[in-house]
Amino acid sequence: AMQKTMDEYAGGIATGYAYNNDKLKIASKRIVEIQQLVNDLNANDTHELMLIYELVDRLVVCQAVIAHLAARKETRWHAFQENADCPERDDENWQKYVNSRYVNGKIEIIYRDLVGRDEQYEHPHA
Repeated sequence: AMQKTMDEYAGGIATGYAYNNDKLKIASKRIVEIQQLVNDLNANDTHELMLIYELVDRLVVCQAVIAHLAARKETRWHAFQENADCPERDDENWQKYVNSRYVNGKIEIIYRDLVGRDEQYEHPHA
């Protein structure tokens, strides 16, 4: 269900990597529904417990991918993703990084300026 949702509604291969905001809303809703089902899973041994934890982690990654796709209002690399709502590249507004954090069960989007070729990158939280 998770893979099918991401493939059909979040720019997977089945759609030629194309998506739009309406499809992303469907994807987000379905991933949340799957996350709610995980609460009812039980493990009979540590291997099954590991599989449940892997599913939980993958569902968080799904949330992050959906949030990132929704946040970028352009199509930057046509072979990677196609935002049907914003099919053109927009260097004026989107020449930046789209990062995120997972805070209290939600994906928080963070926009950062690009680091220029002549600038030294230093992580501010190191």
